[in-house]
Amino acid sequence: MAALFRTLEMRWFWPADDSRPAWAWFAGGGDPPPSETRTDSYLVLPGVEATGVKLREESLEVKALGEEPGLWRGPAGPCGKRQFWVKWSLAGTGLPIRAGDRQGAGEWRRVTKERRQRQFIPCGAGGGGISSPLAEMQRSCQVELTRVTVENREPAWLTLGFEAFGEPDAGLLVTLEATAEAFFRDRGPPPASILTLANSLSYPAWLNRLGPAPGRPRS
Repeated sequence: MAALFRTLEMRWFWPADDSRPAWAWFAGGGDPPPSETRTDSYLVLPGVEATGVKLREESLEVKALGEEPGLWRGPAGPCGKRQFWVKWSLAGTGLPIRAGDRQGAGEWRRVTKERRQRQFIPCGAGGGGISSPLAEMQRSCQVELTRVTVENREPAWLTLGFEAFGEPDAGLLVTLEATAEAFFRDRGPPPASILTLANSLSYPAWLNRLGPAPGRPRS
């Protein structure tokens, strides 16, 4: 079964030996959201940052970068890239790439994620706040903080991402920006990190810039 999704995303990566301060920051003084841990396999295409290919459990996901509507600068200092993505998800079709095949193919990288996430809808004039999600809302923005390791090697990284769902129009930009502005206004930037244009990256861009795994040269 195939599905198509459109999202507007903004994301940062930074190395972190200790993720506990960031988890506390993300919780905002309340109870932390539950965590989810899984391992995905990414196909790293050298020099390609506008296309992502991922195996997630029994699904093959392909993402293509569309429009990049400029930069976003937040009230607490963050600066990030806003990117429209189109994602195709193909599930339950008996995909031919098995775990053993992935381990032997040089460009597949296993990425383990420990993720916590919240979903918000903007509220108030000018996006003056964020509220709990309502299932019937057409537009919402997911905010996630994830600890990631590649091939179970250190160092670990943290990634903070904002992902708004809906048709790629001005309304989706408002949803993402209102959520991000309210989120950073409430919490400030994450501890021991700097959210700049240099580390505002998608997963394909981040994996490309990490370079090959030790002992595994690029083909």
